[in-house]
Amino acid sequence: MSSEVDLDAVALTPAAVAAYREFAEQVARALSLSGIVSDAADLPDERVRMEGDGSLTVYVTLPEGKGEISMTIPPGHWGWARRQ
Repeated sequence: MSSEVDLDAVALTPAAVAAYREFAEQVARALSLSGIVSDAADLPDERVRMEGDGSLTVYVTLPEGKGEISMTIPPGHWGWARRQ
């Protein structure tokens, strides 16, 4: 079972951040080329689900019910952010 958590509540390893940035850039290009969005700024903010296996799913819901784009962050590549 998955549960949604606040993106600010988690910290990613540098490798996970790099992989996510690369993934997000590729997705933004594909969405723009396909005409789904004209600008990546038109997409809503990312959301995060914690999965039952300890992984995180970072996702964005596409406009007009066109689905969801997501990436899984495996256990060990994320942790709870320190509260200050």
